[in-house]
Formats: sequence, C-alpha cells, structure tokens
Amino acid sequence: MNHEILTNELDENTKLLIEKMEKELNSKDEEIRKLKNELNFLKAVITNKNRKIFGVSSEKADANQLSFFNEAEKYSDSKVEEPALEEITYKRAKKNTYTGKKDNLANLERVVIEHRLEGADLKSLCQNKNIPLSEALEN
Repeated sequence: MNHEILTNELDENTKLLIEKMEKELNSKDEEIRKLKNELNFLKAVITNKNRKIFGVSSEKADANQLSFFNEAEKYSDSKVEEPALEEITYKRAKKNTYTGKKDNLANLERVVIEHRLEGADLKSLCQNKNIPLSEALEN
C-alpha cells in the first residue's frame, strides 16, 4: 500500500522514468537468466567431454575371462619340486677368412708392358691442331 500511495503522489515524468527503469531492470534480469542458463549448459558439455576423454572406461572384465590364462597354475601340483636347470655354454670361434687386398697381391709377380704409338696413330691422337703433340701425350 505504501508503494501505491507514494506512486500516486509523484508527477507524470517521474512515473514514466520509474516504469522505464523497471522495464530495463526486467530486461537485464532476463538477459542475466539466459546467460546463466547458457553458462550451465556449456559447463555440462565440457564436463561430459572431459568424462569421455579422461573418465573410467565402461568396459568391465569378466571373471571367466581373467581366469582364462590361469590354467597352468590351476592344474599344476605345487608340491612337485622344480627341475634343475642346466646352463649350456659354448664358445664359437669364427674364422677370419679375409686376408685383404695387399696380402693377395703381395705374392704375385709384376710385369710392366709398355705400348708405344707409331706413325699415323700418333697423328690421329691429337684432334686439335693447336695442341702440340707432347701435351697430347701427357694428357
């Protein structure tokens, strides 16, 4: 009631200003409510993604599956003494058959054979007329 009495005593400009401010406050409250809902939604999405990436796997191990590999222990007699292990060692001597290039050629006799060009063969050796014959023979 006090609110109505106070509102009746105000002039028209003040009433309009109050109504405008109330509308603005309501719109701001609505925007805040929408943003909070969006924030909660995005937090839930991130939580679900993290749970999928880093969470516990949903695969459960069956007891029958785990006992699959325990057959040896299941059917073995634990009172039987373990057999003694023998250690077998051997030494392998590898033959070195490579004697090397120098060793192979050291026993061979060396023969020097000289080949000399004569006449027309000497002239055909040099195709370029500007090069002397002595230089052509050196190259």
